[in-house]
Amino acid sequence: NSNILTMRWFWIDQFVEFESGSRAVAHKNVTLGEVHVSSYVPGQAVLPTSLIVEGFAQTGGILVAEANHFAHRVVLAKVSRARFSRDARPGDCLVYTARLEQIQDDGAIVSADARVAQGDELVAEAKLVFAHLGQEIAESLFDPQELWRLLQLWKLYEVGQGPDGLPLKVPQRVPQVDLERAASML
Repeated sequence: NSNILTMRWFWIDQFVEFESGSRAVAHKNVTLGEVHVSSYVPGQAVLPTSLIVEGFAQTGGILVAEANHFAHRVVLAKVSRARFSRDARPGDCLVYTARLEQIQDDGAIVSADARVAQGDELVAEAKLVFAHLGQEIAESLFDPQELWRLLQLWKLYEVGQGPDGLPLKVPQRVPQVDLERAASML
């Protein structure tokens, strides 16, 4: 069903900084109330490393998509490198920082790291490759209403800045969605 967003889980809570075409910073609060945290390693409460990578993918994917004014649908194509320095535990606020290193017609390369907000301790770092999907594939995978709702929920346009330092503007593609319907989904 094209009205359902494929990404059902959200591994970031909100953007706190966003520089169009350059870098994005998002927070993720790790809580014991998340079943995957309490059940991943028996006897230990930790955020699975795969979900840290997914947090990188969501932070970096929005950075890549916004750089092209959401003209392409973006998917994680490859994790070319990932290194984990310590576990992310309940009570940690992870600060994901994604940097756009290269962007081309067919995709982009992003470097990312996650640090604990309390003390700036490195948790993980990775290099990710994103692909731009063809429009015919994208239409069947992503609902524009849901994307707009997520961007509002994640406060992208509240903290985002363009390359000129001015506040981000909603791209022309986004107003094509029913903004009233999207807002009612919040």
